[in-house]
Amino acid sequence: MYFIIEGTAAVYDETDNYVIARLPPNSFFGETAIASGHAGLRTRSIKAETNLSIAILELSDFNLCLRYPSILRRIEERMEQRKKMNENKIKKNRKKAEFDDDSG
Repeated sequence: MYFIIEGTAAVYDETDNYVIARLPPNSFFGETAIASGHAGLRTRSIKAETNLSIAILELSDFNLCLRYPSILRRIEERMEQRKKMNENKIKKNRKKAEFDDDSG
């Protein structure tokens, strides 16, 4: 799991065609992979828009955090919020792409 200390990153949809979110300082990403226990799991692409300073939370350290249910709850809540936001943004981009194809 990664925490952005300084800089900004963009979150892209599965096709890498659309930015679906921007992550400012104090944001984090990689929570889906670490919470699922599948370190290689990728659901989105993250690309730096500026120079980034990040902190990394390794799986072993994350497992220590699980001793505190409030931390896990907060991560799960954020994961669900992002999932809904990303799905809505992707649907919107697909509709726009379909419209562009029809009008072009």
